[in-house]
Amino acid sequence: MIPPEFFTFPHQEEEEARRWLASEVRAHWAILDAESAAEGLENALALRPLLHRPAALAWQGLGPGGARLHQRLLERHPQWRITRFLDDPAVGNAPDALARLPHEAPDGVILTHDAPRWRDKLLDAGLPTEKIFAPFQDPAVEQAAHARRQAEAERFAQSLDAAAGSPLLLFVVAQRGNAPTVEFLVETLRAAHPEWRLAALYLINEPPPGLYHHALFCHGSLQVMSRVLHRVPPCRIYVQGHFRWLFLSQMVKALRPDLPVIHEVYDWFSAFLEHPEEALAEGLWPRGAVQALMASERFILDHLQGVIVKDGSPHLDRLLGSARAPSARLLPSPPRRMMLPPRESPAPKKSRLVYAGRVNPSTVSPAFFGDSIILPLMAQLVEQGFPVTLFNSPMFPAPHIRLLYDDYHQLARENPLFRFAQGMPFEPLLSVMREGFDFGLMLFNFQPGLRVGRAHLQGTMASKLFTYLAAGLPVLASVENSAMARLVEQHGLGAALTMDDIPRLDALLGHHDPDALRQNVRRAQQSLCFEENCREAIRLLIG
Repeated sequence: MIPPEFFTFPHQEEEEARRWLASEVRAHWAILDAESAAEGLENALALRPLLHRPAALAWQGLGPGGARLHQRLLERHPQWRITRFLDDPAVGNAPDALARLPHEAPDGVILTHDAPRWRDKLLDAGLPTEKIFAPFQDPAVEQAAHARRQAEAERFAQSLDAAAGSPLLLFVVAQRGNAPTVEFLVETLRAAHPEWRLAALYLINEPPPGLYHHALFCHGSLQVMSRVLHRVPPCRIYVQGHFRWLFLSQMVKALRPDLPVIHEVYDWFSAFLEHPEEALAEGLWPRGAVQALMASERFILDHLQGVIVKDGSPHLDRLLGSARAPSARLLPSPPRRMMLPPRESPAPKKSRLVYAGRVNPSTVSPAFFGDSIILPLMAQLVEQGFPVTLFNSPMFPAPHIRLLYDDYHQLARENPLFRFAQGMPFEPLLSVMREGFDFGLMLFNFQPGLRVGRAHLQGTMASKLFTYLAAGLPVLASVENSAMARLVEQHGLGAALTMDDIPRLDALLGHHDPDALRQNVRRAQQSLCFEENCREAIRLLIG
């Protein structure tokens, strides 16, 4: 049973917002992991062998376990054609995508999580009930997973009790991003403030081994997280919850109003969604989600003990200027030990270009996500003879990449200068980029009709910029991302380009002095590393 406080989020006044929040809590309440899901699937198949060739899979809530589960499904049932994932609102569950499912998935759809909500959506799309398959709601499987994970949670809570007497900082992490900024912070805190005990609750991803004094993986379950939060001893809480997870600090405050909470917010919803009615019309988010996340943003600014930001724009300055909560800026830059010296070698005839980070597949809304559909840019660059490699997000499992990015793979097949590569863990990626490339790309596809909020574009400070810096690479940035373009130009790290500059990039790069770029990158590595920009955030965090 879900406790009532989960449905009485403070300062959520709109009924649609409360309903959406309740659905999000339910969607992440059950304890599901890859082992339990696979067991439930095999049990269900024994009873229902007619479903032998499903074509769609929804694994929302399984986190990285979903990739392992998918691999296991394909190994055990190679005849299956799994052609769509329903876990990303920008990719899988837009109305037109759901409407195609009866034709794309004639044998059925597997639901791994939140079956009632998905079942309603699929029924509305015209998929018959007998084709909707939800094997992981097996009570026996859930009960076994519950007992296993609750025992882990109890041991974690007991370890916190045993550490009483030392100041405690608890990190509540919704989902790890491409750059492990939270982990950089923890590493720095352990070195600079050894008197603090550092603990963590990770909702979707597993915590890095050995980093925290105490850590618990919640296997996608707010139930596990809430039980621990109810009984943690006095501590300060750092919440990492971006975009759709903005409500997480409200949940924490509802459970523990007595504890100070600081929330890290990257990508402000109000900045991104400058045209909410148009986004609602496209079916990108339900109205309740928009209302709830806007209210969560205001709650963070007015009712918490601190907010950590990375962006810088007039919009954010106005938000922070009107906020009651104190704030600190924390750039997503790696620590000094990860900064690799720029490579000393003659410049090649054609600069080797690299893009490292998430790109959206071409099926997403061009109005709201078109800037990150960068395939047309990649095509322009290789047509000019530039070798280009794109490392997609390491958060995406390989099967997901194969299914969603066929057009990127097609370009790689047609032009050997373009390589579409699987994402890599952070530190190995730095070494690969240092040795094999000459410029990091921060170029995006800005076309007429883009409806992304201007404040978002101007203020965003993407972690990939600092990833390139750590790899010792200069950067090519889009002028539309003015905060990043300004940083690149101020430090002499490369060039800020318009869309009109792309066709004549070869000539523009010829004006740069490679030795000066290397010197500038090296200086910026020292001044922009994590240790140099985290002091304000640490003061806010531990007082």
